[in-house]
Amino acid sequence: MSSRDLIDLTSQEEAKRNQEQTLKLVEQTARNFLEIGRLLNECYEKHYWAVLGYKNFREYIRFLNLPVGDTYSWVTRLINVYKMSLHGSAPPREELAKIGPGKLSLLLPAARRGELTVALWEKAKALSYTDLRYEIGQMVRSGDYTRQKVPVDAIHSDMQRKIEEIGKILGKYVKREYRTKAYRYDVVWKDAGWRQRVSHVFEIQVGGDVDNALSKLREAYDGGCRSLFMVISTEEDRNRAEQLLSAAGMSEIASVTLLIGPDEIDDIHRSMERNPETFRKFLGKS
Repeated sequence: MSSRDLIDLTSQEEAKRNQEQTLKLVEQTARNFLEIGRLLNECYEKHYWAVLGYKNFREYIRFLNLPVGDTYSWVTRLINVYKMSLHGSAPPREELAKIGPGKLSLLLPAARRGELTVALWEKAKALSYTDLRYEIGQMVRSGDYTRQKVPVDAIHSDMQRKIEEIGKILGKYVKREYRTKAYRYDVVWKDAGWRQRVSHVFEIQVGGDVDNALSKLREAYDGGCRSLFMVISTEEDRNRAEQLLSAAGMSEIASVTLLIGPDEIDDIHRSMERNPETFRKFLGKS
């Protein structure tokens, strides 16, 4: 055996050992993600954050200083992944760990629609992240899953409706498809009548152009709006938005722009829809 053969054999052994260690840590990390989700959910539901002296759950999350961008949105998603793991069709915890938090997050829309099935869990176990994302983007429930594109326009319209209804509960003047000379915004709120300046601008990023959406928010900021929101449905778009907001010259808009997931909009809308009068009283609106 030549010295080159020995080097190649050593490299293969080292590469295999590296791969095994990496896979072991990936599974361990996935198990930790589920456990963190359980603990955060328990803290939220039992108000442990209040017991510990924090004003609200968001302040408690800031204290944890988690190593992720847009932390509160990430925590909300993590809690929802944990809740999804309790579904009757969910595989054992060990198999969930192998699926991983990334692919599990892709199943959240199906969980919200009540469409989690054994077949879908099997796809999550068998497919790569990219392939699973494609499959979910192509499937709707019809007994068994069939290839049919989920209507992006319907998702966009649903988010507009919920943001509109949230605004009305809060006593805002609300308008969808609000036009200016330069742009048309998905939803805007005003505080005290249509002669007033726009106070909140929402752009809904579902299969569109992140760069263009951010340009629209920039124009709203230049016009005096200081409450900007981008509803983002994919990790790819979120990463792109975070990259743009961290660029030079974007610190001002970054400080007043909230990247928020559809899950969070759903949660807020659901809670406010059930208790609209309570929210109005909290805000002194009734």
